[in-house]
Amino acid sequence: MPSIFAPIVERMRAVVASTAPSGQMAKLSMMEFRPNEANAIDYRRDEGHYLKAHCDDRQLSGGTLVNLCLCGDAIMTYTEDVASCKRKRGGVGRGDTDRTPEVIQVDAEPASEDFQHGIPPAGLLSSRRVSITFRQNAFLGHNV
Repeated sequence: MPSIFAPIVERMRAVVASTAPSGQMAKLSMMEFRPNEANAIDYRRDEGHYLKAHCDDRQLSGGTLVNLCLCGDAIMTYTEDVASCKRKRGGVGRGDTDRTPEVIQVDAEPASEDFQHGIPPAGLLSSRRVSITFRQNAFLGHNV
């Protein structure tokens, strides 16, 4: 991962440590989080961009993902999909979560593994959204 992201990661860790309740999974996960991948995405609503619903591969990405929204409002939709996600539980659930600028999303629980999540075209509330997703690739020696 480019060294330019190191101060951002340290700042995210400090913000989560100072704002998350003691013992909360996000806070505990951030203490151990050592990202080695950063994926920046620039969504342009007028160009038809969106985030296709998907499940994350935790064997590849490790137990924690951190998303930093730099600009643009969006709504991420979570839908339980027992056919394509790794954990197969009964029933179908759905939920929406706001993603606003300068928000840090720490996904330390199995939500992105148990649920498909994405930002449909109607979920891009601003003309442009820029975000960076940080991952800790689980393969030993991986350093991008």
